[in-house]
Amino acid sequence: MRFSPILLAVAVILTHSQRVLPAEKLSRRTPNSALFERAETVRPPLSQTCTHRANNMYLTVSNFGLFGAMNESYLDCETGRAAPSCEFPAGSRHDYLYGAALWIGAIAGEDTLVTTGWNGWEYFTDETWPCADPDCGLQKRSASPTSDFYDENAKSDLEYIAQYTDTLVDPGFTGTDWDNRQHVPLHVEITQTSYSWAVEYAQDFILIDYNIRNTGFDVLRRVYVGLQVDGDVSHVIRQRGAWTDDICGFRGTYPSTLCPNRLDTIDLAWIADNDGDMDPSSGAYDYQSARGLTGVRVIRTPEKNDKVSFNWWTSNSSSRSDWGPMLSSNRRDFGTGGLGTPEGDANKYYVLSNGEWDYDQIFAGRDYSSEGWLPMNSSVGFQVAHGGDTRYLLSLGPFEIGIGDSIQLTIAYVGGEVLHWDPSDYRAYMYDQYDPDGFYSMLDFSEAAENAVWAHWIYDNPGVDTDIDGDAGDYCITEKTLPDGSVKYDTVYYRGDGVPDFRAASPPPAPVIRASTEVGKVTLRWNGLITETYIDPFVRVADFEGYRVHLARLRSIDDFAMVESCDRLDYRVSTWNQTEAGWADDGSSPLTLDSLRSLFGEDFDPLTYPCGDNGEGYAINGATYCFRATDWNQPLLGWGDGARSNSTRYIRKRFAEEIEACLVTSEVDSTVEANWIDDIDPRTGDSVLYHKYYEYEITVDNLLPSVPWYFAVTAFDFGHPLKKLDPLETSVLANATEVWAINDVNTVVDKGLSVQVYPNPYVGDGRYSRDRYEDPSQTGFYDHERRIRFVNLPPSCDIRIYTLDGDLVAKLHHPGEFSRTGALVEWDMRSRNNELIASGIYVYVVESEWGNHIGKIVVIL
Repeated sequence: MRFSPILLAVAVILTHSQRVLPAEKLSRRTPNSALFERAETVRPPLSQTCTHRANNMYLTVSNFGLFGAMNESYLDCETGRAAPSCEFPAGSRHDYLYGAALWIGAIAGEDTLVTTGWNGWEYFTDETWPCADPDCGLQKRSASPTSDFYDENAKSDLEYIAQYTDTLVDPGFTGTDWDNRQHVPLHVEITQTSYSWAVEYAQDFILIDYNIRNTGFDVLRRVYVGLQVDGDVSHVIRQRGAWTDDICGFRGTYPSTLCPNRLDTIDLAWIADNDGDMDPSSGAYDYQSARGLTGVRVIRTPEKNDKVSFNWWTSNSSSRSDWGPMLSSNRRDFGTGGLGTPEGDANKYYVLSNGEWDYDQIFAGRDYSSEGWLPMNSSVGFQVAHGGDTRYLLSLGPFEIGIGDSIQLTIAYVGGEVLHWDPSDYRAYMYDQYDPDGFYSMLDFSEAAENAVWAHWIYDNPGVDTDIDGDAGDYCITEKTLPDGSVKYDTVYYRGDGVPDFRAASPPPAPVIRASTEVGKVTLRWNGLITETYIDPFVRVADFEGYRVHLARLRSIDDFAMVESCDRLDYRVSTWNQTEAGWADDGSSPLTLDSLRSLFGEDFDPLTYPCGDNGEGYAINGATYCFRATDWNQPLLGWGDGARSNSTRYIRKRFAEEIEACLVTSEVDSTVEANWIDDIDPRTGDSVLYHKYYEYEITVDNLLPSVPWYFAVTAFDFGHPLKKLDPLETSVLANATEVWAINDVNTVVDKGLSVQVYPNPYVGDGRYSRDRYEDPSQTGFYDHERRIRFVNLPPSCDIRIYTLDGDLVAKLHHPGEFSRTGALVEWDMRSRNNELIASGIYVYVVESEWGNHIGKIVVIL
């Protein structure tokens, strides 16, 4: 049994990472007081949690063996706010994970031991921890040259690196086992690297790589490693009881999209809500419905022939319902009264190593005793088949780790946005009749399967001979019948050479956005020097094509709309292949209009020679050519022929006139002073030099000043036909920037503007939530989303709020944790004692070196 996370009672502060565990979520076994006794000589580990936000999956990782955040029980190191566990899609508030962690079991000496990053049922028994020094936190790096954390050794857009061990034995941290035995370590050190990419085809998964090293004095024998996952799938508003209706299973293959009549291996252990989390009142799907799935695919194993096990169970305080499938030949008494949750090292090692491949949960209402499985009470099986507090363990082994040696394991945590299409399927197949085969046939694994395949392709690129030994991987031969009746054969690689690449074809890196604001108006600026000169490591050319500007009210991929686009004036050139009766692209970079006219004459118009089916085109020197616009061909003044107006309504080069007059050139020599301009780096606040040739801006007006807007500037490339790569564009989340259309600090100071407060009076009748001024994500937690905003603030100030009796209610500092952006500060209407304020009149005082301001706020609740 699990209870709603009200986040009230038990708070354990773990240095940088704050974990808040409600009393209601304590398991069937309450820890005794000795659990909290810590030796004075033990320094607290420097534990930390950070959230991947580079793509469409917001997954929280830690440096103590856990990923996920247990219903926002940890804080994100980047924002200081409650971290999502696995929010997918990003911005949806759909949570697909309670927690997941490594289990490592082995025989050390004469003892059989299991180390768990998270027990999965009991709390305060975590057995892997980082060190205590200041540099023991998560390390962040990025392969994007525009990132503050750029590292030439990085492979993805965002990486977090953690190191932790199981050698801490203080029961104040590791607790005691089911049989009251304190933690006995295996003496392993785990280096964990998690990778996320922002490109479209890699947006729905995170790769996690584990290096497990034996630091002890015993050879670790018969080692098994597993990942234990607890889903609790729901929207955050519907989390009460969400743990009672999960279903899970394992999907091994899915029809290939590349090779006809072939099945792709996806090996995906998955978990989902049983019916797609439909609206309980209407029985229909709505924006709160978590209709998809997430799961684990093992990408790299320590040895090729490792035995893989898939076990699942439903944990429950009632031993009758604490159940999971078990083979009769493996029958084991867990000593708990149930056949589900494995308590203690011996039981955990049994589940890690049992070699079982459990049938999917929705089939638990059937009797499989004829196939060697233990029979179960039919009513319990029917109940479990309909969902439960389900966990699964995907494990592999055995292998040996010598003293000082290491093994490596790589997994992908994969999402699929839609598993359930019809909210009536669950009732029709699982209640009105019990037909799990019919229900399974209605589940759509296509998105998850595609993402699982892509995850493996990024780990090991198909068709790439990484170690240059003549083997580029496995392939199939496809055939296509041409108009003349002949057959064309193509070699299509579907698997790599077995050597890790961790590499994705990527668009040019998104630029850093600099914003200046006035009331109702936002001007965005960015510099494209790095973006436009970036060499794609996959195709090994600078393939920048253009920019797009996007706008949204919520920081969600689906909410962004394109405002403006610009791209080079260039064309793809194809040659007519008479043998195959088709146009062939030679794979070279597109040619600009100027380049084409230098080849074919100054009046040449490529659009008069489109790539039709009849082979007609521009014939010269025995060859026939056709031409395709690479994108929309909307160039800028300063880019070449056919440029649009340099109006601020469009994307424009800031110094286009100087470029046209050759006063500014693309020369990057920093000694050419005419090419450079000083401006502020918004990430650091420092003054830096920007190259004027690559400076851009756009102004967007008619914006509401009372709400946040999210802007993104994406960069895209021109693709690579020979490598079957369509043009790639950076994710809008790569540089999505929150901006308020209010006077920024420079305007406030220059014009001497007075501080303003809104809404004033504040009326707590729910209108602000309905209009999404408050609670824009519609979480329903209104008292935690109340907002009063101070605008027209100077660059730095203190705000004190008093009752009419002169009692200090709250103190805010700008800039600081209350600052949102620019010259704005939010007050959550809570006192310095974290209590929601009462109705009344309050006095606020703003103090700064630019002057002081006094005003009143009226609150009606």
